[in-house]
Amino acid sequence: MALSQNKHKALMAMLNPAYRTVGEIAEACGLAESTIFKYQRDTNFRKELDSEQGRMLAVSSTRLANGTLKAVNYLLELIDDKDASATNRRLSAVAVLNIAHKYTIGTEILNRIEAIEKALKMQGK
Repeated sequence: MALSQNKHKALMAMLNPAYRTVGEIAEACGLAESTIFKYQRDTNFRKELDSEQGRMLAVSSTRLANGTLKAVNYLLELIDDKDASATNRRLSAVAVLNIAHKYTIGTEILNRIEAIEKALKMQGK
């Protein structure tokens, strides 16, 4: 269901990090604070807000993943750069090892949680 013009303005203001309070959102939209609070209780408005926030998070996650790959590639190139100082090469190597270690730990924890969940489901049968 399409939002009214005022609800759409309020939605866009809520998604804008420049507006941090209901008062700032209301002022930006030319609406009363009570109207913004009313919109926040509206089911359709909440669904639209949640959907838009989810879309923004997905875009941010993709950009973060791309940036992570770029950063790791930079560190790996720096490790092999004979013109870089030994300190910078060492720090890059340590950073790569730390990243790999954290990833390994995270993966191991996730695998353990999945195994526990599976075992609990089997016990519940």
